Amino acid sequence: MTRTFGALGVLLALCCTFSVHAVEVIGNETRVELTSAPTLIGTLGLSVQPVGIGTLEAVGPTAVFPITGGSVDDMSGAALVEHDGSGLVLSAGRDSLALLNFLIDTAQSTIFGDAVVIDDTNGTIEASALNDVPLFTFNAGLDLFLTGAAAGAIESLFGVPGLTGFEIGTAQLDLATAAPVPLPGAVWLFGSAVSLLMARRGLAA
Repeated sequence: MTRTFGALGVLLALCCTFSVHAVEVIGNETRVELTSAPTLIGTLGLSVQPVGIGTLEAVGPTAVFPITGGSVDDMSGAALVEHDGSGLVLSAGRDSLALLNFLIDTAQSTIFGDAVVIDDTNGTIEASALNDVPLFTFNAGLDLFLTGAAAGAIESLFGVPGLTGFEIGTAQLDLATAAPVPLPGAVWLFGSAVSLLMARRGLAA
């Protein structure tokens, strides 16, 4: 019996040690005012369009990406915010670069995503993709800047050099989160289950 309670004590300690302090992100949207639009469209000659479930409002212009999931650490406040199924497409002529499926990582101040290149310069469509690559970095004011990876894709496809660190726009993050399960409540529930199990074993004996 002493050995059984000792094992249960170790299990309870492990449960407390490895409890995940996370709040689920369940929706809302991220809005990005594209302050770079005059440069991208007017100077570089690129068109900017939303793709998937993303939208583009004329005022700003402002790109809107629905939040599809993620989590927030309720201890540190660090967040992972998913935007699956939406993005932006930069195009010039028949060539396009799609930046998709954004994942905002506030701990790293980086937005990861997929980059899909569609090259039709020679009359033959060639598509290539890089998945889960850093596309943008951001500062405390949520100003977004192109990473070297994203700038390299733009240079390779459109021949526009020197865009690493180029400011794309300013984001506004609007999260909807589920209610967290308090750790004391979770421990109480675990303890109740252990008590019930031990009571049943006592009756069986």
